[in-house]
Parts: sequence; C-alpha cells; structure tokens
Amino acid sequence: GNTSTGGAEVSVPYYFNIAPNLDFTFDPTEYSRRGADVGGDFRYLTQRQHGELDWDYLPDDAVYHGERSRVKLTNVTELPDNFRLTLDGENVSDTSYFEDFSTGPEGTSTPFLDRRAVLSYRDLHWNIQGMAQQFQTIDSTLPLDERPYARVPDLTVSADYGWGPGELL
Repeated sequence: GNTSTGGAEVSVPYYFNIAPNLDFTFDPTEYSRRGADVGGDFRYLTQRQHGELDWDYLPDDAVYHGERSRVKLTNVTELPDNFRLTLDGENVSDTSYFEDFSTGPEGTSTPFLDRRAVLSYRDLHWNIQGMAQQFQTIDSTLPLDERPYARVPDLTVSADYGWGPGELL
C-alpha cells in the first residue's frame, strides 16, 4: 500500500497454528516514512473461554516523533454456577492514531473507544448483570457534554416467572 502520510507500506503476515484451539498471526509492517510496526493477532478457544488479543506497536514513528500503539482485547469466560465474565476493550496511544493508520472510514470516524467488563448470572428465571464501562475519547473536538460518561457500577436484574393458571402469563 501507499499513503501520503505513511509512504509505501509493506506487510508480510506470518500465521502460526499453535494448536487446534490456538493461533497467532504475526504481522510486521514497514512504512517508508514512519518506520517498522510489529503487530499481531492471538486467538484462543477453550471449553470455558474464548477471545482475541489484537495489537500494533510502532516503537518510533518518524512522522509523529514518538511511539504509537493500539491494543484490543475481547474475552468471554464461562465461570462456574451460570456466571460469565466478558471483557471488551480497546486503547490507542494518541488521538491521531486512527487518522494515521486506518484504511477506511470506519477507523477515521471513530469518536471514542469502548471499554467494558461485565459479570453476569443467568438461570431459568433470573438474569443479573453487573457492568463497569469507560471510554477513551478519540475525537478531541467533541464538547465535554457530548462525550460518553463512565458507568461504574451498572446493575441490571430481571426475572421471568409465570403467573396465573398454568403460569401462562
């Protein structure tokens, strides 16, 4: 590839099938104007857990004059007794990261990044969910009153029981 800010871009991904339930893609990229970027994508799937860790790290961006990075984690863990822990979060080193490195409008149009942890319980009748959520604001032009707020803690409880003859209602 080639961009006006990064220059020529060459990427050579290496895929490693570590095990039937584990794989890793190492994706080093060289930008003619920015320097070397090391990135990777690690995926895993076990009986009680699945997720993905995706990252990029540019130790010395010659245009930005500093290090740049992005990391994204998604993880779902099935805990004992109908509990589940879900982690989902992303972080970038600076507010210009997506403008400099995205390849489409979905990246450059990102105003903020969501980070959340959810602990939930579900059985035949009950659904209980506790969540902590925070955001990294990417678009620094967003007025303070339009930026998303953190939710710590957020607790939701719902129950589903029948009522009446034959519990039909």
